[in-house]
Amino acid sequence: MISRSSVALACIDRFALCSPNINIRVLNQHRVAIRLIVIACLLWFIIPIHIPVQVNIQMPGRRCGASGTYSIVYAIYAAVVTTIPLIIMVVFSSLAIHHLKHIRSRVHTDTSLANMNVQLIIYFFSTILFPIYSMYTAFTSTVVKDADRTAIEGFLRYMALSFLIYVNSSSIFYIHLLASKAFRQECKQLILRLYRGEQNNNVAMTLVGITNTRK
Repeated sequence: MISRSSVALACIDRFALCSPNINIRVLNQHRVAIRLIVIACLLWFIIPIHIPVQVNIQMPGRRCGASGTYSIVYAIYAAVVTTIPLIIMVVFSSLAIHHLKHIRSRVHTDTSLANMNVQLIIYFFSTILFPIYSMYTAFTSTVVKDADRTAIEGFLRYMALSFLIYVNSSSIFYIHLLASKAFRQECKQLILRLYRGEQNNNVAMTLVGITNTRK
């Protein structure tokens, strides 16, 4: 949720940058962004504190999950925390695009807004299954299911709780890698620094070994 909140805050930042209102543009500052990120991190450490308290180990699958009334509460919680960042992204991205239409000189240079729109689409498709699956599980927990239905639910569980979550978390890196030349150059320089540092360490260890052998 911290990464999703960061994308939502980035949408707000782009909106503030493109806004014709000077009072709103004041929000597009480095210190404001740092404060909002810190607040978001603190909130997402506090808000889900109920999960380790209420979640238990369910048998016979030996997996962690909600049960009883809390399963419905958790399903509602999952739907809310998934929907709120999406609404923020859609609203502020739409407003930013609307403002950009009146600033023709920035339309072709502001690639960060286009990147965020792609992130918004990926976020929607990679998270929409999670609240749906949580609600479905909560309301069918007492239903007797056959082997085929159990297998289908197992596949949906993997998609909702594993695969799509990983896609959502890693997509930001690949989007910037494909869209931003500066980001690609920074990644290349970082890899080269790590590679050269590893080479220097190997040379130093070899020299130490030769010195010890001569002694």
